[in-house]
Amino acid sequence: MLLLLPLALADELPFVEDMRFQTSALPDYPLAAREEGLTATCTVSIDVDAFGVTSNPRVVECPDVFHDTLAAAAMMWRFYPHKDGLYPVPARTEVSVTFEPPVELDDEADEAARALLRRQAHWPYAR
Repeated sequence: MLLLLPLALADELPFVEDMRFQTSALPDYPLAAREEGLTATCTVSIDVDAFGVTSNPRVVECPDVFHDTLAAAAMMWRFYPHKDGLYPVPARTEVSVTFEPPVELDDEADEAARALLRRQAHWPYAR
């Protein structure tokens, strides 16, 4: 059964506070923000269809420099659908993301971090 909502009904989607992620993608930290060293917590409102696919990202509060990267990441997210009884239904949710400037590591710290990641990637076999 395919459920299509007219645009007029899109504003009437139920709001679900704690939808669970199936997959998430971290937004990139923009170069323009890196030059200024900006830190911000941003909120994006998104519609989630009955299959968990996101659409219509709307940045609720956030400095303009983060809008594009946050909206692009939100379009890649997938959620477990909200259910009304037994059946999945479209819903709306909000997600907050904190942007922080990337940490610049010196060569020695960078190599130690890479070694740690290699060990974690092979955790059952790490010695």
